[in-house]
Amino acid sequence: MTGRFDTYIYTNCRAGDGLAQRDGFQFQAASPGADRQAMPLVQRRLLYEPSPVWMRERRPVADYPPSFAHVHDGRLWATAAGVYLGRESGGGREGNQLTHAIATDDPRAYGLIRPSQLSGAPFWTTVPAPAQQCPPLDPGWEPGPFGVLEAQRFVLAQHGGRALLTALVSHLRRDRLDPRRVLFLAREPELVLRWITAATLLVPHQQALGIDFKIFTLNPAYADHRILAVHPDWSTGSVNLDNQLGYVVFDLVRHDWTPVTTDPESRRWVELFLAEDPYDIVDAVEIAAAATVGHHAVAATGTSFGLAVVLGRPPEPEAVGGIVDWLGQAPADLVARYGADLVDRLLEPAVQLSIDDLDALEAAASARLPTRAARVRLVLLRAELDEVSRTVEVQPDKLTPLKPPSWISAHENEAVDLLATAMASAGPAHFEILLRLAARFGVTPPHSLLDPGLQRFVEAWARGPRPEYNPRRWADGEEVERKLRRLLERSIVNGNTTAAAVGDLWWETLTPLTQLETALDRALAAAAMLNLKQPARDQLADRMFAALDGSPPPAGALAALIGVLWARALPTPKEARRLLRLLPAAGALTDDHLPALAYAMLQREVSDEVFLVAYMLAAEKQTWQPTAAVARRIAEEQNVRWVLVQLRKGSRDIAQLTAAMETVPQHTVTMNYDRLLYAMVRCPNPVAALAVLSVLDDHPDLPADFTTEITRGIISEEQRPAQMALAFVLHTEPYEDPAVLPVSERQILARLTKAVSDFAVRASAARLESVGREIEKVGGPWPDRWADFLRRTRTRGVLRRIIGTDS
Repeated sequence: MTGRFDTYIYTNCRAGDGLAQRDGFQFQAASPGADRQAMPLVQRRLLYEPSPVWMRERRPVADYPPSFAHVHDGRLWATAAGVYLGRESGGGREGNQLTHAIATDDPRAYGLIRPSQLSGAPFWTTVPAPAQQCPPLDPGWEPGPFGVLEAQRFVLAQHGGRALLTALVSHLRRDRLDPRRVLFLAREPELVLRWITAATLLVPHQQALGIDFKIFTLNPAYADHRILAVHPDWSTGSVNLDNQLGYVVFDLVRHDWTPVTTDPESRRWVELFLAEDPYDIVDAVEIAAAATVGHHAVAATGTSFGLAVVLGRPPEPEAVGGIVDWLGQAPADLVARYGADLVDRLLEPAVQLSIDDLDALEAAASARLPTRAARVRLVLLRAELDEVSRTVEVQPDKLTPLKPPSWISAHENEAVDLLATAMASAGPAHFEILLRLAARFGVTPPHSLLDPGLQRFVEAWARGPRPEYNPRRWADGEEVERKLRRLLERSIVNGNTTAAAVGDLWWETLTPLTQLETALDRALAAAAMLNLKQPARDQLADRMFAALDGSPPPAGALAALIGVLWARALPTPKEARRLLRLLPAAGALTDDHLPALAYAMLQREVSDEVFLVAYMLAAEKQTWQPTAAVARRIAEEQNVRWVLVQLRKGSRDIAQLTAAMETVPQHTVTMNYDRLLYAMVRCPNPVAALAVLSVLDDHPDLPADFTTEITRGIISEEQRPAQMALAFVLHTEPYEDPAVLPVSERQILARLTKAVSDFAVRASAARLESVGREIEKVGGPWPDRWADFLRRTRTRGVLRRIIGTDS
């Protein structure tokens, strides 16, 4: 649809005939309301330029060719046709001409007509207007006779026409990338206009309106148009093919032109224009330009874009990526207009889309072309299934879920069939990939369709955990995991493997269900309690206890849960206190509920923590009723620890201490040997240490080791009065006859005797008194013996102070 133009006529006028009201060249007429700002633009750049050479030669007016020109100054578009009239209006000089111009500030007034096509239009005038007003060019005007079909025929009829058009289009499409102007050498303006028309039909209309041209100009150096034409007999310049002066020269007289680097897009547009319906190709040019403005990736392959929309042709591989990007980024109105056709072309079998392209196409279609999304998704699924069939491993992040995973039912059914067929025959490694693929596409094939592939996968998985497996990323992953659980459960129930072995293998992978109804869940919970660190272990126990019914839960249910959680794990003291709070009733637990604790109590060595837990549960509130053997071991461990406490405190209840020590069996003494020895040596009451020593006098090592440690103590800087008292007793007792002792023990005794003697000789009276007080605690003959010993080793003055006599 063409629009309205203001019109202007410029020629030589008598005074009063023109708008300037004077003699000479001026605007003779303008349409009502015409934009006066167009007049300087017309006068400066569009007027007819008669040849001074021909005027001097007085050539006939009919010999002068017409002119035609077009300009755009950033606001206005103007096109003009001019003719030579001969003498001026006063009848004197040669050089009169008339230029009829049209102008607009709205490029839509041209419709889809290129400015050069206005040449020969019926609305042009070659005579002045009857008055100072001329009619505007109203909408609906008709262009000249040289249309799209005529341009195609013209180029095909020219020798070298294809090459010339390709060169001209390539140069014009480069626009600012190559600032050289185009210069035609020709005698006939129609020939130049036809080439300009053919070329500008293959550039977007908006760009074509911005290509200034003028036919003819006398001196191209004084014209600033993008395209110029000079008459070889007129030009005052010297531009030609041999002296191009920075122009791209097309010499239509010699049928030759400046070499131009052609580009693939331009070559392709020319080939299509000459081979196809030219109207379709012009439409394709416009669509490609309008749709891809600002999208450089697809603009470079605009031919493929335009052909896909107009002619329904699949795009070439190199154009696919740009078109897919365009679908995801272009304005919504353009995608709504052209997107569906483009998607259809992209999905044709002849187009080999990569998975990355399909993935991007799916995202674009889902977001912007929902009617095509399911079809794209199905093509993507087929491509990914094909890739999986050739791939050993696909990284987990490669198969991220599609958003949104919406389907049309028919396409979804087809997707289910495709996946089910592939999964039923897949090996375990590929089956896992297909589970992720199904989840990615939001499709869940019924498990009844997936065997034997599903069965093979679960059996292979049951051989051991796979850290890379994540059921949350699978289609119906929970049900697949349930199948694994059922298989592992059967292996425990049937005796194919032990519950402990299954638990140790799977506790990090499978979370036990809180009901603990199956042997598998119980095995998982027991293994988790054994292996988890705090606070995760507490959290597991909390979750299990919270799942019990009742407030508080029945004691039987609590005991059963405890029997699972601590079947293999030893309770900590904190956990034992919790169990005491939960199970106040005596006898609620047996060894069957705490097998690991019972087992630990019967081992050769019992740690303090194990004993403490056992004592808390069995003795404090008798919540645990262990077997006789375990109860006896608890009592033995209790007694030896009581003895150790009494030794550290320096107990004076020697009878009770002796009685308790006599109940401790040999193996318990052996397991606590170092602690007993240390407590005896450092006992602040020598009587208590000697009492324990008397119970253990038949121990093969204790007397000698005790004597050795006492000796070390009294010769060190940390000697204590109680130790010295023990040393004094030991240097004669329990060795009544040192001669019968083994050599090593006689050496120990000799060292002890020397250490005691050295102490007695060197110690201060105060220290001797403190030792004497400790020996008084021992009683019996030892105070008198101590006094006799000092008489033999110390001076009378010291003795008088210590024992009150010097006799």
